[in-house]
Amino acid sequence: MFTSPCFYSSMLREALRLNSPRRILLVGASIVRLSVDLVKALNEGDELFITDINQDTLVQVQTALVTEPKYHEFNSSITFLPRILWEIDKPHYFDAVILSGSLTVLTDNGLVQIMETCRNLLKPGGSVSCFSLFGTSEAHRLFKEQFRNNCSGVLERYIKTFSLYDDCTLYECTPVTVHHLRFTPASIKDIPAVHALDGRESISLGPVRIARDVWKFALPLLGASWGLKKFGQKYWYVPLALLAGVGAFLRDPEREIKADNNTVLSACDGEVLDVSEVEDPYLGSGRWLRIATFLSIFDTHINRAPVSGKVIAQFDAEGGYANAKLPKANHNYSTYTVLQTERGPVVVAQRVGLIARRIYNWVKRGEILAQGDRFGLIRMGSRTDVYLPAGACRPLVSKGDRLEAGITAIAEYLASPAAKTALSDVPVPAETEKEAVPEAPSLPAAADSPEEKAAEVPSAEEVKP
Repeated sequence: MFTSPCFYSSMLREALRLNSPRRILLVGASIVRLSVDLVKALNEGDELFITDINQDTLVQVQTALVTEPKYHEFNSSITFLPRILWEIDKPHYFDAVILSGSLTVLTDNGLVQIMETCRNLLKPGGSVSCFSLFGTSEAHRLFKEQFRNNCSGVLERYIKTFSLYDDCTLYECTPVTVHHLRFTPASIKDIPAVHALDGRESISLGPVRIARDVWKFALPLLGASWGLKKFGQKYWYVPLALLAGVGAFLRDPEREIKADNNTVLSACDGEVLDVSEVEDPYLGSGRWLRIATFLSIFDTHINRAPVSGKVIAQFDAEGGYANAKLPKANHNYSTYTVLQTERGPVVVAQRVGLIARRIYNWVKRGEILAQGDRFGLIRMGSRTDVYLPAGACRPLVSKGDRLEAGITAIAEYLASPAAKTALSDVPVPAETEKEAVPEAPSLPAAADSPEEKAAEVPSAEEVKP
């Protein structure tokens, strides 16, 4: 049965974005390609552990790996463990755990036991990647009471509390959602340990990658085209032409990101509108070097992180919908993302325009972004502003220059900065000033009756930060 190549890359995405050396645990070896792709990605210093209760399955994986050159090169770094997950005695050892079995088929007790074992095995800031049937979370939200005390309800509470991001793809012709979770907040010290994600919130159509938002347009336009053709209308191709235009607008081209801690990369494609030192009422009393860029409807509208950093705050600023090229667009409706970096705060403001009135920001507070990471999208023409501490950076672009997101260097840090902006100047909401490590939910004991079992499932209040 057909499995999308995106399924394998999605399952390994969070583990492989870590820079070496890294310790990865693959739980369940029945999906052989996951093991093969992990081995292909091994570098010097990495350790890979593959565990499965079925010894024959491990033998099948080893047989498949015999023809893989890297398996022989890194053979000493690969360990096969014929045991159950909770029999592994390596607390706080792994950087990433990958669960290769669908979580939807588990009992509530089994799911909690697996998740809490992963929490114990992971280092602080480590991640878990897993998958469930597509729509499991949506079904729980629609039928909350019916799902409250089964696996879907427990899974939804874990996702709500610990989720980093999700990917939708196909596994054996079945739509599934790949979940990436982190149980403990990432630290600013983790910033150098990651590189940019490959294709977040996008779908791959052969050599072309398009923002996942395209489905909102594709289904109605395809339906309209089918309806027109069915009733003999000669303009049935018009919706298809519109869909092609939308696809071109939402394109998400791959970029080779050359990360550099000394430079700031463009957060978007477009034309520089203004480079100046300003104050922004939403960013406190400090002064900022602002580089404002206009995106026409012909530009790629994916936003990328200009620097590596930790998301410490996000907030919306109410405003109007003036033409993004005009000075009064400074007061348009905007979404601010505040990054904490080792060299001071950096802020990206996504602003709507006269036509663009939809801002999508995919990241969550506490998440680590690598330089060049995709973090959002603005539909149909807009503006993106990058704010850097005044006195700490020197601009490398000027008004009228053309920029490419994640490629063009727009500023460089000074060797001896005289910064006029501190992180304390940025009005971070109270709940973001200190991030508490989430409490572990209690592990349900074996229940003798359905009533006992239902009572022992952790409640939504128990699974919370």
